Amino acid sequence: MPTVAEEWMTEGEAKGLAEGLMRGRAESKAESTAETPLGLPERRFGAVPEDASARILAAPAADVDA
Repeated sequence: MPTVAEEWMTEGEAKGLAEGLMRGRAESKAESTAETPLGLPERRFGAVPEDASARILAAPAADVDA
């Protein structure tokens, strides 16, 4: 059963909303993947050198996961 908001939206609006949510989730996941490797050494050893953090943040998610 659709919600009231879903009934009010046109098909195009609903599609745009769904695409926006998916894009936002993907961006959030990419950011959290990059932040996790920075957060762990910072908590244990202190500040991560700027050149190292820049390399981690610029790396593809697959490389960071590995």
